[in-house]
Amino acid sequence: SNSNNSTLQAIKISDIVTNMIQFIPKEHFDEVQENKENGDDNKMDHITCQVCYCEFDDDEGKRVVMKKYCSHGMICKGCFQQHLKIKIKDDDITPWIPCAAPNCKAPVCCSLLFDHL
Repeated sequence: SNSNNSTLQAIKISDIVTNMIQFIPKEHFDEVQENKENGDDNKMDHITCQVCYCEFDDDEGKRVVMKKYCSHGMICKGCFQQHLKIKIKDDDITPWIPCAAPNCKAPVCCSLLFDHL
């Protein structure tokens, strides 16, 4: 029952965040789309984390791949969690927490936030 409650809470939070996205000014999404169309060099060609340079593995060094708004896969789980914590601690979350890839302004999707916070 407790896990059902936390699942329901996660669903409610996800709904709230999804609904809030409609209030973000369009120019933020235009910038994300522009970066996507310019074909960043980022996809999945890295064999190491581009933050700490560890080789990707199945634990803390597991590759985190962005979903929904971009598809960067250049950071390990440990560094990604650190990226999220720093953005939140510095209150750098408006209009959203951005992808960790350089020059990418795409939002980190809700499912990744729930998986890594």
